[in-house]
Amino acid sequence: QNTFTQITPLMKNLLLLLICLVQLLNVSAQVGVSKRVTATKKPTSLITKASNPTVINDLLVDENKIIWLSTTNGLVRYDIAQKTSKVLNAANSGIGATQLHSMAKRGKPDNTLDIGTYDDGLVILNPTTNTFARFNSSNSVLPNEVRAVQVDAQNQLWIGTGVGLFKQTTS
Repeated sequence: QNTFTQITPLMKNLLLLLICLVQLLNVSAQVGVSKRVTATKKPTSLITKASNPTVINDLLVDENKIIWLSTTNGLVRYDIAQKTSKVLNAANSGIGATQLHSMAKRGKPDNTLDIGTYDDGLVILNPTTNTFARFNSSNSVLPNEVRAVQVDAQNQLWIGTGVGLFKQTTS
């Protein structure tokens, strides 16, 4: 005896609606505000063009729907709404470094983008003023290579380096 049942038009529409909702939730989970995005598909030509083929070390989408890429060729800022991109590196901005490790986005009141670099310590971008602050062995206790940055629930910055873990204690 056949155990399959006939799918009625109503059941078909409900099934399609359910599939659409699951896909929408999946996209929302992957592209959340100020969360890292895990790529499950091959990078598109947009990212390849924007990063001028380089290695992408970290990716972040902020609350303004700006995609930030830390790469071995600088910081890429891609505006989803305007479909424009800009590469910020040592040659064309105050970022100081070109090879970037990881990034973290702090919420208000700081609202900064914190970037760990291979050779210039910690770089902090104020996206409102487009100004950079750099902290490395020449002006702080941080070494020149900052491998990881993370913001905790209290909006405090944690910095991972080859010589240990640091926590920012002042703004």
